[in-house]
Amino acid sequence: MRVHNLIALENTTQKGQYLMAMGAMILTAFFWAVIEILGGLIPKGYSPVQTVWSRYFVHILFMLAIFGPRKRGALIRTDCIGMQIARSMLMLCMPICFIFSIRLLPLNVLWFVFWSTGLVQLLFASYILHEVVSVDLWIASIFGWAGVWLMAGAILPPFNWRLIPPLGMGVCYVIYLLMTRRMRHESAQTNLFHTAFWVVLPLSFLLPLVWKMPTLRVIGIYTGIGLSGYLVLYFLDKTMEMAPAALTAPFFFTIPLWTGILEYIIYHKAPLPLTWLGAFIVLATSAYLVLVESIGRRHLVYSGDQ
Repeated sequence: MRVHNLIALENTTQKGQYLMAMGAMILTAFFWAVIEILGGLIPKGYSPVQTVWSRYFVHILFMLAIFGPRKRGALIRTDCIGMQIARSMLMLCMPICFIFSIRLLPLNVLWFVFWSTGLVQLLFASYILHEVVSVDLWIASIFGWAGVWLMAGAILPPFNWRLIPPLGMGVCYVIYLLMTRRMRHESAQTNLFHTAFWVVLPLSFLLPLVWKMPTLRVIGIYTGIGLSGYLVLYFLDKTMEMAPAALTAPFFFTIPLWTGILEYIIYHKAPLPLTWLGAFIVLATSAYLVLVESIGRRHLVYSGDQ
């Protein structure tokens, strides 16, 4: 009886962590959407290199101000410096892929291809981390992807080499997640400091070539992007700490949902009928997964990376 009670307590604790991971991923999606909205407010003439550098520079300044006095050397001390650098480089490759993508594809096609990352995340988590993914999670992910396809205008992107950059963005994102899952024994703040530092360092050598003195308005936008970017990575880190990498993949599809809500609030941009339908599907699949994990007798995914 005592063993049974201990197992039940462990399952209850794990269920709570899984539900918190889902919530953290929804917050990740929200702040990701905030970054997209703020990025659209940057006037023409400012280099993407300057924007990316500013985002992570603000990230570093924030961490030094908030955590530096208390953590000091512990903020940068790590047992896996090689993995920290490699993981950070993925956050550098993502905007590089985006810069190429935006020159090759319409914006809705670019984002739809990138949103396929939710399915790539399931595949990589299954084959690399050996996570056991339930049928419910696979079906919900496929329906969620169909939802964002509708939100993107039910477009059929051409299958050619132009899809490589947005797919590259997605692969970088997924590998970043898997590495974060593997590095969950490290302090979240240490991980976040290294993520930003190793992006800022190489871009600092390019910055003089593209620098344009920002106005106060642009500095405000950069600050908002940097703080939102920190929160995106923080909640991603906590998500990977609390649950298997595959669990939260379908909640990645809530990013365009949040983006649409923010665009409606700020610009009064009314959604199209297809957008409403796609948003409903994304909401329904997300709610279904939360419900299944909350009341189900088994988890949606089991970790093979203990």
